[in-house]
This record gives sequence, C-alpha cells and structure tokens, in this order.
Amino acid sequence: MKISKLVGHFLLFGALCLPIAAARAAPGRDLFAGIDPYVREALGKWQVPGLAIAVVKDGEIVLARGYGVRATGTECPVSADTPFALASVAKPLLATAIAMLVEEGKVRWDDRVKKHLPEFELAEPYLTEHVTLRDLLCHRTGVRRADLLAYAAGFDAAEILRRLKYLEPIAALRTQHIYNNHMYTVLGEVVNRVSGKPWEEFVVERIFRPLKMNSTTTTVAADDSEIVALRHWRSDQGIVARPVDHDMYSTVRDMAQWLRMELSEGRFEGQQLLKAETVREMHALQFSIPIKSPPKNNVYAAQFLGSGLGWDVRDYRGRRVVSKGGSWGAMVGMMPEEGLGVVVLSNLDLEYLSALLMYDVFDAYLIGPEMAWNQAKWETTWLRNEPPGAAYRPRDEAKARLEKERVADTQPSLPLEKYAGSYDSRLYGPLVVRHDRGRLAVTFAGFTAELSHWQNDSFYARAPTRLTFDWLVTFAASDRGEIANVTLTHVGWDTDEKDHTFVRGS
Repeated sequence: MKISKLVGHFLLFGALCLPIAAARAAPGRDLFAGIDPYVREALGKWQVPGLAIAVVKDGEIVLARGYGVRATGTECPVSADTPFALASVAKPLLATAIAMLVEEGKVRWDDRVKKHLPEFELAEPYLTEHVTLRDLLCHRTGVRRADLLAYAAGFDAAEILRRLKYLEPIAALRTQHIYNNHMYTVLGEVVNRVSGKPWEEFVVERIFRPLKMNSTTTTVAADDSEIVALRHWRSDQGIVARPVDHDMYSTVRDMAQWLRMELSEGRFEGQQLLKAETVREMHALQFSIPIKSPPKNNVYAAQFLGSGLGWDVRDYRGRRVVSKGGSWGAMVGMMPEEGLGVVVLSNLDLEYLSALLMYDVFDAYLIGPEMAWNQAKWETTWLRNEPPGAAYRPRDEAKARLEKERVADTQPSLPLEKYAGSYDSRLYGPLVVRHDRGRLAVTFAGFTAELSHWQNDSFYARAPTRLTFDWLVTFAASDRGEIANVTLTHVGWDTDEKDHTFVRGS
C-alpha cells in the first residue's frame, strides 16, 4: 500500500501537528520529567534533524512524542505519527513471518534453506547443502557481508540470490557471527515461496493489520516526501537530505503496537498472533558473540552478547535486553522481564542517538529520571564516547595511511580516455568509468565520484557522502597496452569488503 494513501493515521501533516501523548508515570513521579529539553539538546549535539520516541510499559503506550523536523531546511515538525525508514529494524518483522510459518508447520527453524529454495547456492557445496533458516536468522553462515551487492546495480532479490554463489565465506559454518543483510533477502524469498505471496504482503496481512499498524508500509513513492521523515547523511557539504527510497516505513506509535505484542508474548487485544513459547525462543540467545575485553567503568559495555532469531540479545544493568537497530537511525529494544519497550526513529544515517535514548529510557525506570535525562553523562559514559560523525573517522585515517605510502611525481601510463569503459564483476555487476574533458569519473553501487590521479595507474575516488567508502581505483593494462581490468580498494571503515577486480567488457 502506498504510504500517502494511509489517510487513517497521518492525513493531516504539514502545518497541523497531531496530538502528543503524555507520559503516564508512576504515582507521584514523572519518569519523563526533563526528557524534552534533553532530547532537543541531543538533536543539536549530534546534528540530527528529527526523531520520534515511544515507550511501552506493562502493555500500555506511556509515551509517544516527536522532536525536530522531518527534513532540513523545512519547518515540517516530527510527531509520533511521522513515518521513518526502518532499515534493519524490519529484520525481526521478517523473522516473525518465518515464525508464523513455523507454527503452521510449513517450515522449521532448522530446515535447510535448499529444501525451500532449490536454486539456493553458496560458494562452497557444504554450505549450500547445510545452511539452515536458523543460520540465516542468527548471522552464523560464515559468508562475508559484502553490502555493496545490494547497491551495485539495483539487483532485485532473485538476482541477489543468483549471485550469492560468488560471495566467498570467511569463516566456517556456525563458528562466527558475521552480519549479512543478503541472508535476510534469502529469508524473504523463503516466505514468498512457502506462503505463495511476497513477504511484504505477508507481513501487512499477518502482522500490520492485526496490530492496527495502519501507518506502516513496505512501499513508498517520490511524492511521499511530503509525509515521511527524509533520511539524511553527512557529506562534505554538511547534513544533506536523501530522496525517498524503497524501504519499510513506520511510526513510533505503530511500532509501539508491535512492542505491546512482543512484550505480551504474542498476545494483542485478545488475539494470540504467536505462541508464547515461539516469542520466547525468538528472544533467547541463540548464538553467542565472545566478549574478549569489555571496557571498564562503562555501564553500556555488555557482559553477554549475541543473536536471537531476528533480534540482538545482550544485558544492561543486570537485565536482558532484546533489541534491533537500523543504520538509518532506528532502534527498537525491550526488557521483557520488566515489561518495558522503547522505539526511537530518527532521520540521520549512521548515528547512535537512537540507541542512547533507548538506554536513557531504561535508566529512567531502573535508576530514575534525574540520571536518565542528565546531559553531563554525554562526555564520559555515552555509548562510544565519540563526537558527532565519529563513525566516519576511519575513512580519513585510512587515507592518511595511504598518503605515507604514496609515490610522488608519477603519471598515468596512458591517455585518460583509454581508461574509460564498462567493466564487470560476476558478483557485483557493472562498473563504468567515463572520460569528459580531461577528467575521469567512476559509477558503481549507485554512486558516482570523480577520479583524481593518485599514482601511476591508480586514481582516488572520494565518496560524495560519508555514508559510502572512498575507493582507490587501480587500472591494469594488457600486453597490448590496453586497460584489461580495474581493481577497487576500499579506503576506511571496519569492513570485510576486499579488493575486487572488474574485467573490461568487449
């Protein structure tokens, strides 16, 4: 369903603000006293245009508020009914779809993927034959992440599935937690095949409608930019809004309905959407991530950490936390034993304010609002103890290291127009180099960047935003003195993306 057609919940946007829910505190104490100035100051500190937050306690929505604006340069306010992109927060929703099929006896958690998708193939025959649905859900296949595959040429799910056989593993099956978005693409295809309908339709019918999540959608369009909170990213020009793109969108009020069901172990307003034991299994620690040296004197440092079925599982202040973050600024988290859930949706990519606010809400209940909404802790006990934009620092550090090895006063071996052409990879698809008036530019993974000469036949591509990698682009000539291939070296970020070679087309 197109988001602008969902008039039941957010028809009146623009100049008219929707009502804001008030916190229902414990008798005589407002646990959210101080949250408003705290959040507004946090928006400024971390340069986040806007966010919304909702809290569920003991089956009720006790807080639902919006702050800031939906897009920079506008006065369009965020409310509790503003849709935001969910990014990976949609993964537990997809896992819930699998859970429903498990309860119907159509699949089992430990079914081999190939049982339901005969065309499923990974780089090693053993993996192809033995990887299970549980392995996909827990990120324990051993296959490297390679996020660029999703962006490379706008591949659909079927094409990504076909190309997975070129994605080499970097660990043995069930030995390491290696996050992999593409394995959830595979899970979506399993839902499609087993249920007979696209997984996006499945979650609308089986999850969104029963939970009255009427403002949640899997389909957006360009004109929805007047309604949704636009994603933003950091660039060399500052904070820049992105066009509306394909993603699942929801509001904190809708997501709070989902949390009500999760915290009630599958029950919602008299109906049992999932069995209690199914919810408990999904929330349980399925695969542990070793913590080798937890930071000292850091309350946010986990003592145990790992994956559930679609969820992350860890501890905080002696309680179990079941959560999921999305890199577009989303966070959903629960303390099941406390009957407490939080959802924070924001519109700045790759910032951690949403996670901080989740822990702040936990603190409001566990140790009191005076500590929860105290800005003084930002300088000493925040999640990463880093300034805004620190997630992008590795790129600049990596480039500085390259500079030390750079050979000065070299020239390309060929005229620049000789480097232009189309190159291809079995995994990632096409890469195009263009020449125009004495300058080169590269287009790959949905991004175009200008190439500046680095050394010999290597050129440097500075990413147009700090969301993406910089690349060192190295051309190799054939015996005939023509460019035969080009190799991308990723500059910066903690990633498993290796150097990758693209062969020149005929």
